[in-house]
Amino acid sequence: MKENSRWHEVTGIRRDELKKAEDETLRRYGDILACRRPEITNHRIADRKQRAAQFLPFAALVGYDDEIESEGRCTEARIELNEEQKAAVNAVLVRVQKTIFNEPEVRMTFFEADPEKSGGVFRRIIARIRKIDALNQEILLSEGKRIRFEDLLEIELAEDHPE
Repeated sequence: MKENSRWHEVTGIRRDELKKAEDETLRRYGDILACRRPEITNHRIADRKQRAAQFLPFAALVGYDDEIESEGRCTEARIELNEEQKAAVNAVLVRVQKTIFNEPEVRMTFFEADPEKSGGVFRRIIARIRKIDALNQEILLSEGKRIRFEDLLEIELAEDHPE
């Protein structure tokens, strides 16, 4: 063993122990250490991608990762508006309804329920309103999303607060 080689600088092992282990390795496998890798002639050698694919992790418990992610996701409770807040939201909806043919742009905060657990998140978006459906109590946005009136926390016309 060369004294200047750096691989042997392992803490907790003395040089004489390391030398003994190296000698034992050479005694056991010295005859094959210098040999070339055998050539396989009856099988096609897989490319790197195929060889790597066999070592990809697999999900022993299908859906377990999704369940962990779902549990770790934070949710909030829905906020119920008081009568004064409902009247303010309703007043803006009336103004929006008057200009619905122009698809007015609004800023709104609404509650989006979590499909997998109780609670949800509050989203704040700027969007254009295509239709206000009073019968079903919902707003249809230009991109197709529907927001129920009861999920609205606040809404304001973008023209009221230009930035």
